[in-house]
Amino acid sequence: ALPIYPVTGPIDIVGDGFGGAVSNDLREAALTALNVSRDQARERAMRYSWKACAEMFLDAVEEALGTTRKLVA
Repeated sequence: ALPIYPVTGPIDIVGDGFGGAVSNDLREAALTALNVSRDQARERAMRYSWKACAEMFLDAVEEALGTTRKLVA
């Protein structure tokens, strides 16, 4: 689990407290993060793999362009 200072980007990923802890006080966030379930943290992290992030980016580009892409195995 990660201690997170609440700024755009990290807070979007860890904002709900699963996989880390968010606080303006980084010490508080670090101590809180120690109590986050490792399984929950890993599950959350897996949603943001390079492949998953690339797919989210491509989805956003497609939505902006009004297009769709072909699925490749």
